[in-house]
Amino acid sequence: MLGKYDETADWIAWNPDAFPKKHGEIQRAILKHSYYIVYFIQEMNRALVLAVLDGRQAPKEIRDIVEKRKPSLRPRRRAGKPL
Repeated sequence: MLGKYDETADWIAWNPDAFPKKHGEIQRAILKHSYYIVYFIQEMNRALVLAVLDGRQAPKEIRDIVEKRKPSLRPRRRAGKPL
């Protein structure tokens, strides 16, 4: 399972814009051949993973968990984009 996470994290680092936004600016990436989903946001020069959750949970529970882990509002820009 960690290998699948590592592969997904590499894809996120390589091209974070390839993954859909699900809750405002929070994006998601699904681990291949599993029910696990990586929720992340893009910050200055990195993608910050907020949670790795079993996608079979109720959508409201997932949204609540991810929203609570979102950092406080501060200026952000998309990874890889100059100011």
